[in-house]
Amino acid sequence: MGYSCTAKAAMVLDTFHGGGEVSNTWTWKGTEYFYEQGRENQDGAITGTIWSMSGRRKGSFRISPDGIVERAPHGMRTCLSERDGLAMYLKLHEPGEAWRKACEWDQVDPSEKFVVFSPDNPYAS
Repeated sequence: MGYSCTAKAAMVLDTFHGGGEVSNTWTWKGTEYFYEQGRENQDGAITGTIWSMSGRRKGSFRISPDGIVERAPHGMRTCLSERDGLAMYLKLHEPGEAWRKACEWDQVDPSEKFVVFSPDNPYAS
């Protein structure tokens, strides 16, 4: 049995890059932390607990069903990208909307047949 959450929340959590040896670790202000994902939430949000490597509970995090990082203390927020996660959601689940946003990002008319997007455009792949 798997873990259920919304695609938007999952794609934002998938952007987590803490730079630690393990995929759910990061260092902030000289202290190393890790997160554990919590139980499923009926609304599709992702919640979990933040721990220090010494085993002390340091707080909790929450990513809303809409992919918004609502709570992420101890530097966890710096390891997540709402923008990149939601852009990936649009590319996979709403390609027409992703095209419109990519054009809007680069200030291009969406009715154009051929477009070259800027390298930093999060909506273009």
